Parts: sequence; structure tokens; C-alpha cells
Amino acid sequence: MDVRPTRDGDVPAVQRVASAAWHAAHADIAGADVVEGFLAEYYTVARLRDDVADESRLFLVAEVHSDGRDDGPDTGESGTERTGVVGFALALPAEGEPGVYALGRIYVHPDRWGEGVGSRLLERVEVEVRERGASRLRLGVMAENTRAVGFYEARGFERVEDGYDDRLDVRRHVYAKDL
Repeated sequence: MDVRPTRDGDVPAVQRVASAAWHAAHADIAGADVVEGFLAEYYTVARLRDDVADESRLFLVAEVHSDGRDDGPDTGESGTERTGVVGFALALPAEGEPGVYALGRIYVHPDRWGEGVGSRLLERVEVEVRERGASRLRLGVMAENTRAVGFYEARGFERVEDGYDDRLDVRRHVYAKDL
């Protein structure tokens, strides 16, 4: 598996991973209609291309190839995500918080859950944001998403805030980790 910066050609694969992961992780919590609305608003081609182009943001993909290659976009035609782009992460400087990066997105295709893809992405994010001068990484997560809560807590994140996400109509936790 290769963890690398996202390229413009990765956008369709990121959309496929986002859709599969959001439905698997969040539909039972927030509802399928809310998930579809969120994806339609925040995972458009234009928004994702802006994320790729914005050098202040760290946008990474995890990519696997059956033939050992570690370059080129995912074709995504197989129906399962065993090869190609299987996960992604996006971190950006936290507004008004010097030295803090926000992990805005980290998702792995459900076909690859439990295989270390998310861990590899998170490790790379931590290294790269530290190199960019960050001393802390923070994120928000749906409180009922026990899989994600366990993932972050097992990797040293501590819950620093509880709240409510009005967009998604769910309780949320904010986690942070000193780097």
C-alpha cells in the first residue's frame, strides 16, 4: 500500500470511498437521507479539486495495486475496493489556532476496514503536519460512531469536548492529540 498526496485524477475514487464509508459508518446514526445530503454538498468534484489544489491542506490517499504498482488513479470498476484508492485523509490548519491542524476527513472503504489502512493514513498525517509546524491534531466524530471513537482512542487521542452537530443532527465528540 502506498500513502501519497492526492491528485486531481483521484477525485472519482475519493467520492466512491466517501460514499461507501459514509453509508456504512453513518447511515444508521444520522440516516441515509442525511448522509446523501452531506455527500452531495461536501464531496462534489469542485470541492474535492479545490482540496487537492490547496497547498495549505494535506490531502492523502491510500492506494493498493494488485500488480505491485504504486502510481495511477483507481479505475474503481470491480465493485469491491481491493485495489486502487481504498482510503483518504484530509487535514488543514485549524482556523485561529496556531500550531493546530484539524483532521477534517479520514475514511477507508468498508471492504478494507480492519486492515491497517486508516492507521497508515493517520500516521502519515501526524508526521506531515508535524513537519509543517503543528504541535496538536484535533478532530470531530459522531458520538455514536463507536468504531471511530475506539480507533482514535487507541491511537492516543483524548476527548476534549462534547457537543452537537446541527448539520447532521447528531451528538459529537471532539478529540485531540499532542504531536
